[in-house]
Amino acid sequence: MEAFKKVWSLARNDRLKFSKQRVAAGSAEFYANDPLKSLQDWVRRFALFVCQPGYEQMFRDAMKVLEPLGKSDLSDFGKAYNGLSSERGDRYFAVMKDFFAASRNLHRCIFLSQKGWSSQKIITLRQSISMP
Repeated sequence: MEAFKKVWSLARNDRLKFSKQRVAAGSAEFYANDPLKSLQDWVRRFALFVCQPGYEQMFRDAMKVLEPLGKSDLSDFGKAYNGLSSERGDRYFAVMKDFFAASRNLHRCIFLSQKGWSSQKIITLRQSISMP
């Protein structure tokens, strides 16, 4: 379990090289007969493992521990957070809208670069059709 959590943490923090190394080590340690292909494969296998009926009682016990949280009165917090989160969302949306409005040809460049075009080829094309 600790190995799995470490691999997940590394992947989430964009340390993919180290994550892949840990997946290979975890594969050798825990899945020698059926090696892991990737972190996604490990997540899938882990989910299949913990979703079996043998874990039902442990899950129910965990839910009993969390049950008082559902009964607590956090309504004021919820209202305040909903206001803050919508304001934050509006700010993010405005930033993205301004960015894309100012870069009307950005989508073309992204599309061409994903198609494997070099930056020089994109610049040449841009100049040849006089894109601003």
